[in-house]
Amino acid sequence: MRILDRYILKSTLGIFFGCLFLFLFLYIVIDVFAHLDDILKQQTNFQILAQYYLSYLPIIFVQVAPIACLLSTLYTFAKLNRNNEIIAMRSSGLSIYQITKTVIIFGFIVSLFVFW
Repeated sequence: MRILDRYILKSTLGIFFGCLFLFLFLYIVIDVFAHLDDILKQQTNFQILAQYYLSYLPIIFVQVAPIACLLSTLYTFAKLNRNNEIIAMRSSGLSIYQITKTVIIFGFIVSLFVFW
């Protein structure tokens, strides 16, 4: 793996995990507020809610991971474009496929993990 590939992957992974945790948190908070009347009516304690959402986490991950992957890819390449790094890569002789190969493989791995 080239240094350039590691640089792009590191940026993509950081943004992916940030988006993933943010979306998971927002999903759980919105779901809690949507069912707040049932939670209060049944007087459910925090331990049962935590167990419920921990068991529900894989389903939430399947719904949220593709959006987080897309946003991390878009933000990474927008940042590279803003800093004129894509122009430098292209002028050094790299094709678009060579630049995006790492992110394509990352997206494929995320999609396999979601499918699994």
